[in-house]
Amino acid sequence: DMTAPHVPTAFGLMNMSGNIGAALFPIVVPVLLKLNGSADNPNWDAVMVTFAGAYILAAVFWLLLPNRQNIFEE
Repeated sequence: DMTAPHVPTAFGLMNMSGNIGAALFPIVVPVLLKLNGSADNPNWDAVMVTFAGAYILAAVFWLLLPNRQNIFEE
């Protein structure tokens, strides 16, 4: 357990990060659609590639976390 007594803080940080992403979603998607298509024919490829890249980057960072040592001393 990496966070031990700081589990509520860790969950709060993860929740806040998710909420920031949810708040940015309606801003980023129209910009990507406008840059890569027309109003009549939007191109969703850039949106899919952007979010796939974000998920892959998040997975890589998650795998880089040390899983056998505590962050804080008990």
